[in-house]
Amino acid sequence: MKIQPIHGSISMLISTAFLGIAFLLEGYWGVSVICAAIFLIYLIPAIRSTAGAITWFFFVNMGLAAAGTALDLSIEMLIVAAAAGLIGWDLTVYERGINQQTKMIRDEQVTIQHLKRLGTAIILGLTAVFVSRLIHLELTFALTILLSLLGIAGLSAAYLMVKAQQNPPD
Repeated sequence: MKIQPIHGSISMLISTAFLGIAFLLEGYWGVSVICAAIFLIYLIPAIRSTAGAITWFFFVNMGLAAAGTALDLSIEMLIVAAAAGLIGWDLTVYERGINQQTKMIRDEQVTIQHLKRLGTAIILGLTAVFVSRLIHLELTFALTILLSLLGIAGLSAAYLMVKAQQNPPD
């Protein structure tokens, strides 16, 4: 299994389309036209293949999604747009990175493992978002900071565990 540039492009286009539709449904025609322009610009291969283009498109889409939350747009459409944008960015960066690596084993297992991790992260993230929409908790600022620090510690520990698995001691 090989990740092709088209995989990331399709995800970015889905992200932009969902953003455009979310703004259009609430009557923000101007922003929808901007999303359509971004969509069309992204279709130009010369622009899409430049090194920083995917990151630029990703940040623009995330900015539009953030603006959409401030305007009370459909949160479900914004979540799908954000997830598709993240998937598109990740697949494109991964595909470019793997093609630039000469020492890295271009093994199918490496790609499958990456896709499993990406899928797990997206599923857990979407589950957390939708569960948080169902459960409303009032937390103090101190408890929020504590939970944030615990989250950072958990992510750090997970990162170190994954790194240790990838580079076992001799």
